[in-house]
Amino acid sequence: MPIKFGDVFKFNGKEYIFIAKIDDIIYAAEILDRENSQTILRLADRNSTRGNRLIDTLLYCFVELTTEQFTERVAHMKGAQRNEETVEFGDVNDCLSLADKQLIKRELMDNSKFFAEELIETISRLPL
Repeated sequence: MPIKFGDVFKFNGKEYIFIAKIDDIIYAAEILDRENSQTILRLADRNSTRGNRLIDTLLYCFVELTTEQFTERVAHMKGAQRNEETVEFGDVNDCLSLADKQLIKRELMDNSKFFAEELIETISRLPL
């Protein structure tokens, strides 16, 4: 079965969420471990309450996951683009909940300036 939006796979010892494949480019969000997830959440909270302009950067382009096996973790969009030749999907272990898929789609659409136009067009057509 082909991999699809929201499927979770492992690559180089890390977990990723498949977003899309366009030509030879794979787009995937990294699922950070709990410690790094909490760090990102604290930084985002601290900077957003101060009205910090840094919040409008790719560093803060993430989604706090609600899928049971990924609670207390975030899907981070930084570095989402990979050359297809370097990605092996390995085992597709899990799939995100519909709610998490919708959150990721919204995060990508709301931050479209950080991503390739082709990715945004592809994501906008996903029927979620």
